[in-house]
Amino acid sequence: MAESRYYFVEDVMAIMEIKQRKAYDVIREMNDELKVLWKITIPGRIPKSYFHHRTDIEIVETSKKEKPVRVAV
Repeated sequence: MAESRYYFVEDVMAIMEIKQRKAYDVIREMNDELKVLWKITIPGRIPKSYFHHRTDIEIVETSKKEKPVRVAV
């Protein structure tokens, strides 16, 4: 199965080390920014490329069971 091009709320929670409510707020804010640029958005998901562009957080891949490691750029 191909890897998703989107982050879900659980991914944002783990990467940013925030609670679910705040993760939904972050995703909503980023999706609103994309809508202004006439991009199609999906509620509760954010494109990985846009997330990394906006946050300057680079993810170092780890095994599926381990928590993702974030590296500030």
